[in-house]
Amino acid sequence: MERKRSAAAEARRAAKRAALAPAPAPAPVPAAPQMTRQEQFARQRAEKRSPAAMARRAARRAGAVAAPVPAPAPIPAPAPVPAPAPAPSSARAPRSAAAEARRAAKRAAAPVGEAPPKRAKKTTAWGAQADETTIRRNAELRARFKEDPSLLSADDRARAEQLIARDARKAAKKAARGGESKRAAAFKKRIASDASA
Repeated sequence: MERKRSAAAEARRAAKRAALAPAPAPAPVPAAPQMTRQEQFARQRAEKRSPAAMARRAARRAGAVAAPVPAPAPIPAPAPVPAPAPAPSSARAPRSAAAEARRAAKRAAAPVGEAPPKRAKKTTAWGAQADETTIRRNAELRARFKEDPSLLSADDRARAEQLIARDARKAAKKAARGGESKRAAAFKKRIASDASA
């Protein structure tokens, strides 16, 4: 037959059982769908902190936010740029009355509708390629100049002198190249540069 326990004994027994029973595990924090994994970890760490630590942290944050931030220096308004004085229509100084009179006289003397003659372009003495007749004539001028320059007219004599001077320049250049033609010298130069590369 079982003995009946007193109410005091029952209370002591219930308190002992409650003390020995394992504490229920904290329920997992449901993750908000829009929180990242780092935000979830930060939230769990915050829940584990003691209230005193949380208070200290809140005080630090409030102090940092409440610290006066120096206001940015106001940007000075740009100084008004003075409007430039209107430039004269022409950069040159106005002409004197005498210069204007000379210009008017020159315009009056020129025939109406005729353009002033253009300056000749600077060209070489040998403008176009020589054709067969020019080559034959040049050869005749050279031969006649060598025979007797006094038989030639002034124009033919000047032309023959130009031709002979040109021949001398060409011969000097050819001698400087070693007696080769321009094409042969250029070919040798290219071969030499290819070999050295």
